[in-house]
Amino acid sequence: MDTFETMREEAEVALQDLLAARPALVAAVDAATRQAFDAATQFENFCLRVARGTRHGTDKITPAVARLLDQARRARDAAAGELTRAKRLLQNQDWQIALRRDEIRQLELVAQSARRGAGSAL
Repeated sequence: MDTFETMREEAEVALQDLLAARPALVAAVDAATRQAFDAATQFENFCLRVARGTRHGTDKITPAVARLLDQARRARDAAAGELTRAKRLLQNQDWQIALRRDEIRQLELVAQSARRGAGSAL
């Protein structure tokens, strides 16, 4: 039975560590969401300005403007990629938390059945 208690305590410590790290991940997702929104908005605004500045669309823009457009697109894509990464880290953290909680429940059930088994053997 001591083994089950030790394993349960270790799982609880791991769970507390995971729960303590979660607010930082939530904050990272919020920051990445804001950055992705800002980058997407800047890209859309830049595309509108390019479209208004050229009557023939992006086929007739100068190479310098095309580079600026590519830079804006890369910034938007990088911010979206960072948002995806932050969301996946948070999802992994939530999965780890659920896993630890299930592990604790299972250890409690095993310990209870072991106590019942030991009690009935007497």
